Amino acid sequence: MIADEDWLDIDESTVRQFLTALADEINPLDTLPLGDAVVATYAVGAWLLSAFLDEDTRWTQFLDSILDKLETLPT
Repeated sequence: MIADEDWLDIDESTVRQFLTALADEINPLDTLPLGDAVVATYAVGAWLLSAFLDEDTRWTQFLDSILDKLETLPT
């Protein structure tokens, strides 16, 4: 679970409220204080980046590859 990651400083209740709000299509700011919502947004995003990459891929490389693709899109 996200809250169990050593590198994250977020409690399980905040993560649950944040993800429940998203699943219910509710603005997380309606259920969490601004500071908790901001931390949860970054924590969940960071967890998603780190949890599902190949072992030999760094998250920075993954983001760089996305940026490269976005920069080649026609405007």
